[in-house]
Amino acid sequence: MITSLKADLNEEVDISYIKIPSSQLKNIDEVEDAVISQLLLACRNNFTILAFGSVSIVIMNSILKILGSGKSDHLRNIDQIIFVSPIIFRDKLAFKKIHVYSALWSILNFKSWRLAFRENNYLSTQKGTISRIAEQFYRRIIAAESFSASQAMIPTAVLFNPKDSLLDRRSIESVFFNKTRVKEKYLTFPSFGSETLSLLSSIVKNPKAHKNVFWIKSLAVNIKIFPVQFEKIDLLREKLIADHKGEVRLKFDFHPENSSILKFNYRFSVGINGNIEEITSFRDFKNETDSSNIGRFERDGNEFIVEFVPRSTSPHKLALDVLNGFDDSQEWDRNSELEKIVRPAKKRQYFYYPFGNGEAKYDNVLITINLEKYLGSHAITEPQLYIIDTPMSLEFTDSDEITSLILSDYSYIPGKLLYRGVYSWELKTKERGVFVVTWEVETNDQNGN
Repeated sequence: MITSLKADLNEEVDISYIKIPSSQLKNIDEVEDAVISQLLLACRNNFTILAFGSVSIVIMNSILKILGSGKSDHLRNIDQIIFVSPIIFRDKLAFKKIHVYSALWSILNFKSWRLAFRENNYLSTQKGTISRIAEQFYRRIIAAESFSASQAMIPTAVLFNPKDSLLDRRSIESVFFNKTRVKEKYLTFPSFGSETLSLLSSIVKNPKAHKNVFWIKSLAVNIKIFPVQFEKIDLLREKLIADHKGEVRLKFDFHPENSSILKFNYRFSVGINGNIEEITSFRDFKNETDSSNIGRFERDGNEFIVEFVPRSTSPHKLALDVLNGFDDSQEWDRNSELEKIVRPAKKRQYFYYPFGNGEAKYDNVLITINLEKYLGSHAITEPQLYIIDTPMSLEFTDSDEITSLILSDYSYIPGKLLYRGVYSWELKTKERGVFVVTWEVETNDQNGN
């Protein structure tokens, strides 16, 4: 198996076994701690689970027991689960055909009669358990809408032959979302050069997205900030004094295979001294957020929420003009360790974007910060970008959320100078966490300010 898969992938892959004791084939409802321990150990790094035949239901049960043990966060590093010819049943009547098929197959293939006999006995005694596990796996993994103590949004794919008499096609069709039909019928791992192995290699290299995870092919973030001297009289404020203005331009290109039917959410907020001045463009989609969110934005002007269901692969574009949206307009905990990164002694501007808590997968993210208008009148430092890998979808609305960050989880990503005052970064494959871009701005004394 390892040799065939490595040869077909044409690249080095790390493959390790999870040893499943023979006792698991006698009573899969009693998954031993050894199996779960090996899964949890593998969860320290990103990896793919591949299971064949009856082992699939053991893996399903192990995942469910990890959820039940309160260790759902450990499952976030599973890139995907792939089942080949999974033996699962949601309809108990489907077991009638197993006996006939196994007996016939034993006669025609004498060398493997022991496998057929064992498989037959195993399934016959576990039909109720298999039905229950398959139902739970569908509800808590396949159909999960979030990562929580009881759910895990793990992409799951299956390869199967719909004409294979040992499989219950109706159960496979109803349980799995990402399913691929193959022509080959087998009870051993597919050989090198087979159609199944080729499809398997393709899925390993290009994982499918979860049905409730947005698959974004590319996100382009363009931020242009320039100094201003501006006073605005507001209905609720006596006076808003702004020293900078920002233009936020976002373009979302959803993957052609994105199939999430949930509402995609983006939120931009500023502090009490900031104001989202206007929405300059809102193209190709309708904001489907609650009327209360729209009303709050029209009243206060410091928080804008857009929600929509992606219904096409054409770019979804959003543009906002913001006053005082990138500085110290929020309340910050000056005593926190994070201040050493986000708020040093000099006045600093920043922009952040939460990738989400597992509900979105980004293949490519391109970030551009334009500070060209500050050159001459101000001294600016080179912007720094930090990736904070956290399962939380932080909105950075108050000091409690900021100080809750674990500093050991952040990493610095060097930028690229496009031309004077303009910097860019490119990120590959992000699914969670938040990026923060920070830079210092100081008025030049020689300009008389």
